Amino acid sequence: MENKLNNTAPPHARALFYKKIGERNSAAADLQLLVRRGAQGDLSTSIELEKLIDNLSSIESYMSTLTKVFPELEEEEEHIRQYSLGKILEKQKSESTKSEIDGEKTDLYEDGKVVSKFK
Repeated sequence: MENKLNNTAPPHARALFYKKIGERNSAAADLQLLVRRGAQGDLSTSIELEKLIDNLSSIESYMSTLTKVFPELEEEEEHIRQYSLGKILEKQKSESTKSEIDGEKTDLYEDGKVVSKFK
């Protein structure tokens, strides 16, 4: 069932794959949100949890089938993960350096405390 004649996935297959990556990420975020929110122990939470897991499983199955037919898509997914991880690490690094405040010292502040008021 592999695509032996042409080693590149056609554009429509690639587009479907990227669409499913987005749907999977969205479903995973919804599942994480439900878990963080905590189980209320009622039936609606159980039903919602079951729906989210079924949806996530269906998406993963779809993506698995696509990567079996077009193996190069799996490499692209790994590239996307590495790129996303790199962006997350860059953002965390930039946020940690933003905690320092640069600016001119004024007579209103002394060691981070207000020493006088505006008139």
